[in-house]
Amino acid sequence: IGSILSYLSYDFTNVITPTANLYKGVTATAIYIRSTNFHVTTSSSVIMYTRDNVGSVQPSSYVSRSKAFATSFIPLGYRVTDVDVYASQNRNITVLTGRTINDSTTSQGTGTANTTLTLSSAWTSVEGDYIIISYEFGASTDEIYGAKITIAAV
Repeated sequence: IGSILSYLSYDFTNVITPTANLYKGVTATAIYIRSTNFHVTTSSSVIMYTRDNVGSVQPSSYVSRSKAFATSFIPLGYRVTDVDVYASQNRNITVLTGRTINDSTTSQGTGTANTTLTLSSAWTSVEGDYIIISYEFGASTDEIYGAKITIAAV
């Protein structure tokens, strides 16, 4: 009497059946990449920052042809069919795959931000491999809002 019972969702992992969500930001049809998952790799001091409560990110300074990258593993048993990058400008994007066992990458397709990039050949997930999304900046005012990777069960 007088007790309050509260539960934590991870306490029920053995008794609650899985839902359509596979992981945070991952459903049975898409993987959503937030703006802060994009990072600039460069030999200069360019970093990403946000001016609008993490609704978007942009480079701290403009470096000609600098790129921002986001990566994501794809659940086993799924394939990637389309990729969307949402940004303030229609800049070049590239979708690649990488491996955790070496430094090789393979291009899966190129396109333009704000236009759905349909892969010419859907990429089926491989254990240890991951998707890389590259966005090429054109100005320091370019903002990246996020991305969506459309997946389908194999």
